Amino acid sequence: MHPDPDGNTVLRTCPNCGRQKLVRGQTKHPNKHCSECRKVLFVNKRTRKIDISCYCCHKTISIRRSRVQRSHYYLCGKCVKLYGSSPLDPVQKPGQILVRKMQAAGEMNGFDIRYPTPDEAASLERARLLRDHGIAWLQREERINEGEEPRHHHLN
Repeated sequence: MHPDPDGNTVLRTCPNCGRQKLVRGQTKHPNKHCSECRKVLFVNKRTRKIDISCYCCHKTISIRRSRVQRSHYYLCGKCVKLYGSSPLDPVQKPGQILVRKMQAAGEMNGFDIRYPTPDEAASLERARLLRDHGIAWLQREERINEGEEPRHHHLN
């Protein structure tokens, strides 16, 4: 804005298109853009959508930016059924976990690969212990069903 000597008129330059317009009177909150640019900005503000694509099949959806949770990659419903529990990113390091975000981008599920927090690491260790005890119990039951005598008679 360039003020005139009398202080009432101002020459404004639109930052988008560079058009100049002479405006009379100083407003409290001057609008920096010309009328055509304001219309375009208003339309763009209402339709700000981004494209999210599936990591496997490359299916693309358009969704508002506010509806998207940031993730390393996204999978559509069909690909989640095929690959949901195994990490697709080849850069996963030992000790990292795969975290699934349900409907992170509309119908797409988001997946993050990261190191677990201490609470998550403790929970994973407890789950591994339960799994190992369950497998040992099943192997013991299979041996009993095959006719082998149990090693510990007090567990019958």
